[in-house]
Amino acid sequence: MLSFISYNDLSKDVLKLIPFCLDNDISAIYACPRSGLLPATMLATELHLPCGVAGESLHMGTRLKIYPRIGKGPALLIDDSVNKGTSINRASSKLNDIPHLKACVYINPKNRKKNRVDFACKTLETPRLFQWNIFNSQFVANTMFDLDGVFCIDPPVFDDDGVEYQNYLSNAIPLHQTTWPIGWIVTNRLEIWRDITGKWLHTHGIKIKHKMYMQPYNTAAERRAKSNTALYKADIYNSTADALLFVESSDKQASRIFSSTKKPVLSIEKMKLYK
Repeated sequence: MLSFISYNDLSKDVLKLIPFCLDNDISAIYACPRSGLLPATMLATELHLPCGVAGESLHMGTRLKIYPRIGKGPALLIDDSVNKGTSINRASSKLNDIPHLKACVYINPKNRKKNRVDFACKTLETPRLFQWNIFNSQFVANTMFDLDGVFCIDPPVFDDDGVEYQNYLSNAIPLHQTTWPIGWIVTNRLEIWRDITGKWLHTHGIKIKHKMYMQPYNTAAERRAKSNTALYKADIYNSTADALLFVESSDKQASRIFSSTKKPVLSIEKMKLYK
């Protein structure tokens, strides 16, 4: 079953490392680049320790220079998650002769007993998504996305068949971007805006692997009279076997899509996974 970890979850789970650090008199925190920077800075701040990226210099900060806490034990190398251990072992090799222990916040339970790390806060099976890499994961290839409120801000106008709305589409302010081609877009926009929407997506490097679904009505008034947005999205999601997740901007609609499909839906509004 798909798991979702938010920034709030991470901030709570990383605190489980504190007793381990104190027991081992950890002297500094090193991060695996890049995702290890998140737990590393949280932990270093909590423990009042210098922090840096593996292979680079440590950073003290003003308060730490004035009131240093000097640990006599090894440094700690940390990453957000460990699966096979490739990234953390690569980072470990950059610490040269610096004595250090290895830790992560989340680890695949299959590797917990394979000496990948000295401490892990929590086991987490795959598939899993983190809030900080939703849009930078290959999982997006099997994901359906809402458009407005996900890849760009929601339109500031209500009627989406006038000149003001057309100007918005051409100059929509981007919100998120992807590094991998996404599976599908299912948008409430009218079909008449397909070309202008496609140009905007191309400009911002958002590639679609399969298809972009748009509402078939001629006017916004006709769509409001004949279409239920959540059910429209749910029907498409439910009929597409390869779609494993729907990312929706509205929490209310996310809940309704899930109720209709019983398939995972991520609410961007509340960063909550309905499953």
